[in-house]
Amino acid sequence: MAGEKSVLSAEDFLAGILGDPVPLTVPNLGTVMVRGLTLFERKSLAPLFKGEDNNADITLKVVAMGMVEPKLSEKDVERLWKADNAKLQVIGQKIMAMSAVPDEQDTLEKKVGSGSLPGQEMVQQI
Repeated sequence: MAGEKSVLSAEDFLAGILGDPVPLTVPNLGTVMVRGLTLFERKSLAPLFKGEDNNADITLKVVAMGMVEPKLSEKDVERLWKADNAKLQVIGQKIMAMSAVPDEQDTLEKKVGSGSLPGQEMVQQI
C-alpha cells in the first residue's frame, strides 16, 4: 500500500545501531580505525568513574575497546602506560564522543581528558 512504512530487518537494525568504524588521523602518528563503545562496554567502565585519580585507566580501557585497527593485545595495552599521553587522549576522546549519550558527554569528556590536558590542541584540530 502507498504510504506504508517498511520495518527494518534485524540485520539492518543491528548494522545501523552498532555503527561502522571510522578513520581517525592522529597528528604525528597516523590513521587508526575507531568505533563507539557498546552499551555493555560503557557499563563496564562505570566502576572506574567512582575514583578521583583514574583517568589514565579509563583512557586505556576506552582505547583498548574502541580501537578497531590496529587491534591491540592485552600485552600491547599494558605497554600503553609508556605511550604518548596526548595521542592516547585524541583516540580516547574520539571513541567517547562516538559512544556517549548527550547527558553523559560532559562527565565522560572530563574523565577521558577534555580540557587542559596535554594534547587538547590536537583534538581541536580534528
